Amino acid sequence: MIVEEGIHTLKDGTVVEAGTTAANGKYTRVNYRSKFKNAPVVLAQIMTQQKTKVYTTRLNSVTNRQFRVKMQASESTKVSERE
Repeated sequence: MIVEEGIHTLKDGTVVEAGTTAANGKYTRVNYRSKFKNAPVVLAQIMTQQKTKVYTTRLNSVTNRQFRVKMQASESTKVSERE
């Protein structure tokens, strides 16, 4: 699914909110712009220029108002310089 930044309501009434934030190795709080009745499903994707390590996102404290996100480097996987 491709979603442009902003708040969108699908035909079935589902609300989808997409945006960006800066994250690092410490948890960063992200507040939703929408008002959700229950905690929504949160998906995160990393976009970085780092070439020697593989990173993943970690999410916690997902509520109907906010969530927390951080980047975490993989302990064992490194990207080959030739890639």
